[in-house]
Amino acid sequence: MKALIACITHYLENDSELLALLNNENAFYLLEKPINEKHDHFIVFKIKELTGGHINDYQIDFLITSKDVNKVIDIKERIKKIFDKPRSNNELKHNNLTIRHSRLLNGGGMVKDEQTSEITSVVYFLFKL
Repeated sequence: MKALIACITHYLENDSELLALLNNENAFYLLEKPINEKHDHFIVFKIKELTGGHINDYQIDFLITSKDVNKVIDIKERIKKIFDKPRSNNELKHNNLTIRHSRLLNGGGMVKDEQTSEITSVVYFLFKL
């Protein structure tokens, strides 16, 4: 699991277009954003193990949050470009981990928090290792 977290973080941190959308900040968090972190736009990702054995399947949930709906949409599209590779020979690799297959499962729409005016959109991926 640690290798998968490192791989996902590596691809997020090294995508210049995504960083530009995030105001050149590494605003990526596993499970939740710490309360003391202040970002206009940020991404939280969560990992759920689906199957084990020789080939491991994981569901990765990306939650994109911003007060700017257009920024949420742009960040979501960029994440899809990075990780949605269902028929591609472009494996995602980092250190000793290879993600052999990654594809978009679905998007979960948007919700607005009336107290903070933040909009969150979620997108789900299936990764096969």
